[in-house]
Amino acid sequence: PPSPPAPLQMRFPVSPRGLLSYLVTLHVLWMGSDGFRVVGPGYPLRATVGQDVVLPCHLSPPKDARSLEIIWIRHQFSEIVHHYRNGEDQYNEQLRAYWGRTELVTAGLSKGRLDLRILGLRPSDDGQYVCTVRNADSYAEAAVDLEVAGVWPVWGFQGTVRVSVGLCVPARPLSHPPTQQLRAKGQEVGSA
Repeated sequence: PPSPPAPLQMRFPVSPRGLLSYLVTLHVLWMGSDGFRVVGPGYPLRATVGQDVVLPCHLSPPKDARSLEIIWIRHQFSEIVHHYRNGEDQYNEQLRAYWGRTELVTAGLSKGRLDLRILGLRPSDDGQYVCTVRNADSYAEAAVDLEVAGVWPVWGFQGTVRVSVGLCVPARPLSHPPTQQLRAKGQEVGSA
């Protein structure tokens, strides 16, 4: 009987020139044949409930994006927030919570800007968004974190308190709701 084929072994270049050639090849493959990357802001955006916000994103190097397919999704849910293809917005796949509340800022598309405007922020808009871009040969994406805060009056306190929206679950059930006494400047009683 014939012997089984030898397992494939991947060998990495050992010379500096071979390593450089290998890294350049990987970089070209990573960027795709069109050579674009999608770049987000690199820091979380903060906005308040009720405000309009623009989630910034752009192509690098700058390139006309009007012929590309651009899809903004909620990372956690992988559901479509906004879809742009063939020069038109595609609303038929959009998540219901965003109906009539999103728009791709088309004025910047020819310069590679992929900004998404969300109108009338809601607490549920808090989270990570992913801007994906593709054409026939390439795909790239970048994440944008949005932190939505609300402003609510607090009984017996003059002014407002900003509260970041989120879910906090105690490790064990509480016998009574947690309370905090605050001074007029928002400091805990007993703190300096």
